[in-house]
Amino acid sequence: MVLLVIYYLQKGCSPPVLPSLQSSYPTHFSTSSSASATADKLTSSSLPVDVTSFTSYNTDSLGNLLVGFFNFYTDFNWFKVLSVRLAGTKPVPCDKKWTRPKIRIEDPFDGKNVTRAVYKDLQFWDIKQAFKTAKQRLAYEHCHLHEIL
Repeated sequence: MVLLVIYYLQKGCSPPVLPSLQSSYPTHFSTSSSASATADKLTSSSLPVDVTSFTSYNTDSLGNLLVGFFNFYTDFNWFKVLSVRLAGTKPVPCDKKWTRPKIRIEDPFDGKNVTRAVYKDLQFWDIKQAFKTAKQRLAYEHCHLHEIL
């Protein structure tokens, strides 16, 4: 779920709330580095000033972003690989580990593995239906957050 939120904040809203650090700063956020090495870099003083001073120009409220999140994933093309590393999608590689899942989210630290996947048709349908239901409930004027969670 966290990767879905990050991806939405990168690609699903305009202007983006989050940049793709790996695309913008490949020397600092390399796919050849481990997750712990990347975390260490985030706490170091060697980060580029663009990273430490980043400000999004997105002025949407948290409520609008939440509505946008459900709208985005209700209509999302799940026949590609979702990549937080690229802040985009990529074609499905011709490999069993990539072609079998219904939802494919790339591991942002190595780019070669599926970090999260959904294999069963029923689970895939349930997830898509949950996004659709949340979108519909948010369309009502007096909907409360606990009703969609």
